[in-house]
Amino acid sequence: MTPRFDSLAALGVGSLAQAPQDWDDEFRGSNNWVLSGAHTANGAALVADDMHLRLAVPNTWYRASLEWREAHGDHRITGVTLPGLPAVVVGSNGTLAWGFTNVTGDFSDLVLIEPDPASPVRYLTP
Repeated sequence: MTPRFDSLAALGVGSLAQAPQDWDDEFRGSNNWVLSGAHTANGAALVADDMHLRLAVPNTWYRASLEWREAHGDHRITGVTLPGLPAVVVGSNGTLAWGFTNVTGDFSDLVLIEPDPASPVRYLTP
């Protein structure tokens, strides 16, 4: 028998061992938005993320701050990371902010194109 950690099931989150196909639509994507500094009171731009990821290893996001010093100055990056990923996934360096969104939509098509034997810069159509 495989041990399971289901203490979150009582909160309506569901089992951590739940397969992705069983997830509610709430977890199938996320969204984000940005606002130019031209539209804020202090001139600073805003970035916001609502990253819908299924809760996984007791916590999905971990706060992180990286600081280092170089000859031309001090550096600091602050944000959040995912377990096992050696990067600040969403964050800011004080000048630039970044984020991401999780999308499960199908936004691409594969179209096979047959080149025209008489001219390689053209293709055949029905």
